[in-house]
Amino acid sequence: MTNQLRGTTKDLPATRFFHLINLAQKTGTYHLYQKTSTAGNPRTSDGKAILKESAKISFERGALIHATSTGSESRLLPVLYKAGKLNQKTFSSYLPKSETFGDKALALLLINANYVTQRDIVQSMRQHMLDVVFSVMARSEETFSFEEGELPPGDSITVWVDIENVVAEGSRRMKELSELSRVVPNLDLVLRFPGVPSAKATSLELSQDEWHVLSLVNARDSIGHIATACHMTETEIRRVVSTLIGAGLVEVVGDEPRKVDMNMDKNGLRKILNKPRSQSAF
Repeated sequence: MTNQLRGTTKDLPATRFFHLINLAQKTGTYHLYQKTSTAGNPRTSDGKAILKESAKISFERGALIHATSTGSESRLLPVLYKAGKLNQKTFSSYLPKSETFGDKALALLLINANYVTQRDIVQSMRQHMLDVVFSVMARSEETFSFEEGELPPGDSITVWVDIENVVAEGSRRMKELSELSRVVPNLDLVLRFPGVPSAKATSLELSQDEWHVLSLVNARDSIGHIATACHMTETEIRRVVSTLIGAGLVEVVGDEPRKVDMNMDKNGLRKILNKPRSQSAF
């Protein structure tokens, strides 16, 4: 039977906890649970709130080996697609197989079909792991547990990463997130195109992620909804939106979606995207 440690990220931040895991050379899995409000939460028969797991991070002898969120974005196919290793056609054709094959088996299928290399898979999974870990480090009021001895499922693709370097980078990113949160304090906010795009907008060269987010702005869907559609973490979407706001390409509507003239937004989009197509990621 595994030993379990429970606490909150407010009392013991993930950055400090992961440092201790490394020092003690511990093996086990860190579970993070979504922050919930009092009203409307499911509860056990004795009145305790049932928490929903949002991420889990596994260590072996102090080293980071696996990290996933609970959504489908942590499966191999979405990870490779987001990393640009698979095109839309290949992603769609293998999607049904991902429902029956584990990630290791699916990786072998993709490698044998010459769609990706082992290096592609390791690099993509490593980056996804780090994205999950950095997102967890940014949480300040969630509940967590650590199950000593627990390892990821056998069909999981594991990558060994030195957690000390990750902790140092995580600390830097937390400072960045603090700055980004001033610009994008709430992922429930809604974006729209400005009536008159900024003059500097026509000379910008945007990244693939920035183009993707920009294409989904419709004055109805929240920033959080766009992040889910783009398979982005909270930090990633805040960084992209901050860039777009700073460039004058979008502006914040507010917490509540508004009824707007969609022709106005489409015209705004045409003005903003009125560039040679070679500069676009699409």
